[in-house]
Amino acid sequence: MRSQQLVLLLAVLHGSCDAAWDSPGKHRGGACAEPSDNKLRMQLRKLGPMIAPGIGGSRESSLLVDGTEDVQRRSCPSGATGGKGKDIKDRSVSPWSFTVNQDSLRYPRRIKEAYCLCDGCLLGHDGQEERSVMSEPFFTSILVLRRTKRCHHGRYVYKPDLETIALFCTCSAQQRS
Repeated sequence: MRSQQLVLLLAVLHGSCDAAWDSPGKHRGGACAEPSDNKLRMQLRKLGPMIAPGIGGSRESSLLVDGTEDVQRRSCPSGATGGKGKDIKDRSVSPWSFTVNQDSLRYPRRIKEAYCLCDGCLLGHDGQEERSVMSEPFFTSILVLRRTKRCHHGRYVYKPDLETIALFCTCSAQQRS
């Protein structure tokens, strides 16, 4: 059984397994079902513990939805309210918060993604927003699993994919044309 799993994993990673699959979205017994979250988590873990979101204590573990994301979008703090709080995202001159990036064809289905609270940066007198500079998101790529149309043993096949997400916001000079 272990060797069959290894062969399947290698085939999925190399994308060279068309002959092993039934028709897209169906198998001999009918429609495809979703694999369990546990199976997907294990598949992602096998690809590398340092790049599997939420697994192995990597920085990406902070990207999993955990209740710290906003229910309602926040706006740029002004003056006395800017630069306060225990988290760096609140004390930054380019503050940010998190929203949920949701995709039902991806695992993990829900990932936290940063959004900038201000157009400018909080550099002015008493923490006022300065618009001669700009807040912009810093993007990174993380490894996720993307659902394919293929079906194997009654379950959809997921393959590795890179997803670009906003990790935090930073203050930068305006682009010149």
